[in-house]
Amino acid sequence: MPRSRLLGESNAGRMLPLKLVLDTNVIVSAHLNPDGLERSALVLALTPSREAIRIVEILAEYDSVLHRKKLQIDAKHADASLKLIEARATLVTHERLNAKAQGRKDAKSVRASICADL
Repeated sequence: MPRSRLLGESNAGRMLPLKLVLDTNVIVSAHLNPDGLERSALVLALTPSREAIRIVEILAEYDSVLHRKKLQIDAKHADASLKLIEARATLVTHERLNAKAQGRKDAKSVRASICADL
């Protein structure tokens, strides 16, 4: 089947909008393996045509893990990534997260994706 039929005629030739929540292990792997798919996922999530979602508690987890001495990630690179995530990603507040995810026991990243209908 031609690609244009799979995407629909109105979407042919353009990228579909995505809203992304990256788990901490993807962020860490992106720093440890610059040639890996995780780096590609991070770059994709932070491109202007995409919408990355961030929650305060996940951002704090990124910060904590990226700065662990045993991982030997350059602090300047970690700080630059965190600033870029803060600047480009949409913040999902705890109030909105709790309202949308009430009664769910899913992982933080999955709950954040529920809230991505901004």
